[in-house]
Amino acid sequence: MPIETKIGSAWKTLDTVEVKIGSAWKSVDTVEVKIGSVWKEVFTRRALALTALDSSFYDPTPAYSSTVGIRLLTTGDVEEYLSSSTWTAQNSGTEWINDLTGVSASDYECYLSGTGTTPSGPALNTWHTISATQQWTITRTTAGTSYFSGTLQIREIADTANTVSAGVTIHASNGV
Repeated sequence: MPIETKIGSAWKTLDTVEVKIGSAWKSVDTVEVKIGSVWKEVFTRRALALTALDSSFYDPTPAYSSTVGIRLLTTGDVEEYLSSSTWTAQNSGTEWINDLTGVSASDYECYLSGTGTTPSGPALNTWHTISATQQWTITRTTAGTSYFSGTLQIREIADTANTVSAGVTIHASNGV
């Protein structure tokens, strides 16, 4: 739940709430106010969430072209591609953020690292703003296996301590 404050004549949605403890500012996950005898939550820090991502496709025909991949959408969803020429939800309910109200996906960035066949897409081992869809794919056009295993991290740019990570597998196999 976002919280707003009035600055001049305009209302501004706050992305984070911080309190000063000693000489350091610390992010607050939840803010509650007491109304009468009841505490009411008025702010909840946006929760990043990410589960293991596995995109694997096998075709017994050696000449078949297999493309597999994962992508992060600016809507907060995570999708996979399994040689069907259609991106679909990675798993039911898979998303990288629970609420984009009052913010933009471009307030977040992603970082993929790993080993094996380098997927096409944004450079590995580099932070990329999620201002547009970020996707990584592997295409296998001959008999054999192409395999990437790594870690995907997503973090809030304004609060880099708000980071999540998950294992990623991208695996294309033909005629093996």
